[in-house]
Amino acid sequence: MLNGLYCILEQDTIYGLFGRNGAGKTTLIDLVTGKQAPSGGLIEMDGEQVFNSERAQRRIYSMGERPLFPATKG
Repeated sequence: MLNGLYCILEQDTIYGLFGRNGAGKTTLIDLVTGKQAPSGGLIEMDGEQVFNSERAQRRIYSMGERPLFPATKG
């Protein structure tokens, strides 16, 4: 659970999240990418709420743990 979090993510910037297991890293990513609805507060991009917004979803990318390209043998 995340409580009292306020942050502004700047354009053209790469961010990393570090923390112990259960600290809320995955929850934060799921909220910011619109995969999970916030139980309170707002998650917005350019003044528009991210959750259930097709326009916002087209502008967000989150890479999972799986490799983007399969391993190749050379």
